[in-house]
Amino acid sequence: MLATEKQYVHWQQNQNSRSARWLSESNQLPPARIVLVDDKTTADQAYRLACEGTSLLWNGDFHNARQLLQALTRRIERTNKRSEQRKTSKAATAADNADDTTNQSLATAKQIPNLFHQQRQAQAQRSRILSRLLLELAPGYSSQLRRAPDMTAACTAAFGELDEPCLLSFRDLQGALGAAQWRAKGVPIKGLDLSIFPHYGVFAPTRHEYVQLLLDAPLPASCDVAFDIGSGTGLLAIILAQRGLKQVIATDLNPRAMACASDNFTRLGLSNVQLQQADLFPTAAPLANLIVCNPPWLPAKPSSPLEYAVYDA
Repeated sequence: MLATEKQYVHWQQNQNSRSARWLSESNQLPPARIVLVDDKTTADQAYRLACEGTSLLWNGDFHNARQLLQALTRRIERTNKRSEQRKTSKAATAADNADDTTNQSLATAKQIPNLFHQQRQAQAQRSRILSRLLLELAPGYSSQLRRAPDMTAACTAAFGELDEPCLLSFRDLQGALGAAQWRAKGVPIKGLDLSIFPHYGVFAPTRHEYVQLLLDAPLPASCDVAFDIGSGTGLLAIILAQRGLKQVIATDLNPRAMACASDNFTRLGLSNVQLQQADLFPTAAPLANLIVCNPPWLPAKPSSPLEYAVYDA
């Protein structure tokens, strides 16, 4: 979620002092160093500056900013690939040097947590570098950049009303624009004749293996009440409701998830689903015959609101 306390960023542009509100979905601190970049800036120059910790304020064509971000991504991937090859080679050498098959297996197993930690570090570094490409938006999220789309509705839905200039990362802006498309078109769910409409900052159900599991799972002989813990978009609660349960109570802590699930329940006209903002189990509720939960399943510290659906510290 965006920080509730307003933060501002300051920079120099054409020998004039400028300032704007700082917006960061992952609550990153305002950038300390900012340089202006445009269509003449090469990807290598931008990559070097971003790796050094300098933020890049874009003043060129809007579509060229997207191309620059793609070029930065390719450079990061090449660097990470070379690093991974070196680490894999060292791990293989350590396993080969073990005395027997059992020791080789132990040596390989010991490498797994390290590899996971290294991957998370690489992902965090990737995110930091890509987030250093910034855009300035006027009040109401309008932009004077060439070929800039109308971003008012998408950004307002994601970040709230804005009555002052702001600076934000191009990646956060892309997330808001992409979420607006998903919210308008919906995500078709395999096995169900319906679509789910994710909101910005709510984990979208793009993988559906667990949908079929829940559709096929036998229900208890007596099943009047079910809880869906950490409902997110509300998909699991919807499946249970469509399977005929008399009462489904869905819970979540995230206000964005609450609004998203409520929207999806309303679209489907579900009268047997209730929504509560709660940490895990609902309050003032009857006993449940069935509890379902699709929790975060990887042990790591989340670095963004979306990652709270995947990583649990």
